[in-house]
Amino acid sequence: MAWIEENGPIPSSLVVCHKCDNKACVNPRHLFVGTQAENIADKVAKDRQAKGEKAGHAKITESDARAIFVAEGTQTEIGKRYGITQSQVSLIKLRKEWRHIHAS
Repeated sequence: MAWIEENGPIPSSLVVCHKCDNKACVNPRHLFVGTQAENIADKVAKDRQAKGEKAGHAKITESDARAIFVAEGTQTEIGKRYGITQSQVSLIKLRKEWRHIHAS
């Protein structure tokens, strides 16, 4: 509403984004319009996306991911120990998932 009151209608293909990253902020000077892709890129560039345990779909903890990264045995065996699939273990070991963590 703050954007509309200050600037008029939001173009149908755009979303209102926050420069200050405070969702509760309604200061029109802190808002800008962009595509959803631009909004996501802004979030990633500012490292504000949920990662690891904070991602809603996480099945393991960061501690588990560290242990899996250095675990020995077959990926199938490791997956069974942690309740995940062999392919999930592979993604962790290849640093395609949980890449923000470091093995301890």
